[in-house]
Amino acid sequence: MDIGIQISSFRPLMRDAAGLGDVLRHMRAMGCVHTQLQWIDKSVPVPVIADLLRQYGIQAWGAQDKSPEVFGEEEYYLALCAATGGGDLCLSGIPNGDAQAFAKRLEALRERAQALEIGLSFHPVKADLAGAAQSLLQLCPWLRLTPDVCQLRDAGLDPASFIAAYPGRVQIVHFKDRAKDGSLCPVGSGETDFAKALEASRISGAELILAEQEMWQDAYQELSEGYRFLEKLTCA
Repeated sequence: MDIGIQISSFRPLMRDAAGLGDVLRHMRAMGCVHTQLQWIDKSVPVPVIADLLRQYGIQAWGAQDKSPEVFGEEEYYLALCAATGGGDLCLSGIPNGDAQAFAKRLEALRERAQALEIGLSFHPVKADLAGAAQSLLQLCPWLRLTPDVCQLRDAGLDPASFIAAYPGRVQIVHFKDRAKDGSLCPVGSGETDFAKALEASRISGAELILAEQEMWQDAYQELSEGYRFLEKLTCA
């Protein structure tokens, strides 16, 4: 199982090509060579993103964004995946909680993605996990699942049980942590049982675990702490 860092964690630092290059340089210095693309400022051209990933030797497994964003700019997200070699386009959240309407839109997008050898996955957020996410996964048995341990906990679910319930459909899992006060903190420093989440991820066939933390005091220090935790966890 590979580990990496969800690049969305560095959102404020990726407003231009220079900022993105600095982020990738720091990630590589941490030893990180795997990521999922999200929230890089769209002023940075797709070919530049692809060139920078190659320059720093970092593999993008695909791209993720909120579902309305993806549906609004399908060409951009498909081009981003295709140009960077990412085989997965992940949509986050079910608009208006309507699983049936969302499933129909996914079917249409699936046809375009398949032509580029790109698969689709779904990243449920807290609001989806009251039932809409489970309905969607039944409506679209071909759809991969990209779970977020923190979102599952926030919804009152047991992350390990949820992840293990979808064997063969999970490729990427986001590991994000919260401190006692509810704030985001470096992965492994909060209250989440990541050992159980890791075992469930393995049961489900996950290939990549990503450290994620969108709020921080020192992005590089705190993401490095989370990445080091994943190194120890996956080698235990």
